[in-house]
Amino acid sequence: MTSTPKTNVVALAAETSITESAAAVLAHQAQVAALNAEIETLTMAITEQNGKAAALRQALPNVSVLDERMDDLLADVAIGKATDEAVTQLEAERREARETAERIRPELEKFARTVAALERKAEDARVRVRQLKEDKPALMRRFLMDEAQAECRRYVDDGLRAAQSYQRLKALEVLLGEAGSNQPLCASRETMVLPGFNLAASEEAPRHPVLTGILFKVDQRFDFGVPGRLAAEERTALRERYGVEF
Repeated sequence: MTSTPKTNVVALAAETSITESAAAVLAHQAQVAALNAEIETLTMAITEQNGKAAALRQALPNVSVLDERMDDLLADVAIGKATDEAVTQLEAERREARETAERIRPELEKFARTVAALERKAEDARVRVRQLKEDKPALMRRFLMDEAQAECRRYVDDGLRAAQSYQRLKALEVLLGEAGSNQPLCASRETMVLPGFNLAASEEAPRHPVLTGILFKVDQRFDFGVPGRLAAEERTALRERYGVEF
């Protein structure tokens, strides 16, 4: 079988600005596609060769039938029902048929050998495709995990920034209340929750001191004094930034 060109996964990843695991999946897809194309080409060639062989077999004279006719004709000559001229004519026909058969048989053998080689190559390619399909789940797991790890880094960074803004808004809400506002800032009574993931960036990030699997949440069961603390920190920050006295 024609060898499938190996793809330099690292070079492909660098060239296309994608992860090595994504490049490996793409290289795998390209190998499968190339092998399937090769199988299709080989299958078409097998069909073509078999068609030519079938047409040639149709042209193959049946020498055994002519031999039986010669036997019958010789018997007829012996009893006077046929002439030697008929024997001569049939002998010429038999000779021509044998010559044709001798010319065709090597061609048929050539077609048979060609088809056998094509079928072997096609089966080799099919075996390789099956092997590649067995490899795909592991490649996909690695690719998807790399995607998850990268997305988790963005999730943690963006989530913690959002949590920081959430805490400041809650602190400002407390300060507004102290300043006489009775209009809450938050349109919902729900608190912000930032779940953790079993991924590196999440496992390395700060976690809630009590709630398992949570990166951030203000929970009144465990964080009763948090809004007051946040408001005090915000007073200090505003005083330092603007000189505002409360």
